[in-house]
Amino acid sequence: MKQVELLKKLMTLALVEVDETKLGGILRDLEKIVEMFNKILNLNLPNDLEPLYTTYFGERNVREDVEESVEESERCELLDRELEEGYLKAPRTL
Repeated sequence: MKQVELLKKLMTLALVEVDETKLGGILRDLEKIVEMFNKILNLNLPNDLEPLYTTYFGERNVREDVEESVEESERCELLDRELEEGYLKAPRTL
């Protein structure tokens, strides 16, 4: 199956419509993605390498939630912090 036909089939399955003039760019992007995954597959990684993320499948490796109370003065201090470009300013961490 040609790449364009495969892309059109994927678009049909995903219920997505794309202008014909943009198919070439999408194909190039998909080729780059496949190339990146092939590079990852060709890495010589140890079998016991643990992932750096948590999935919904298998065992959980996250900490248990601990309920803590916050004093009124601490609560006000947290709420009084400034926003910078829409984000809450926090102390710098290393």
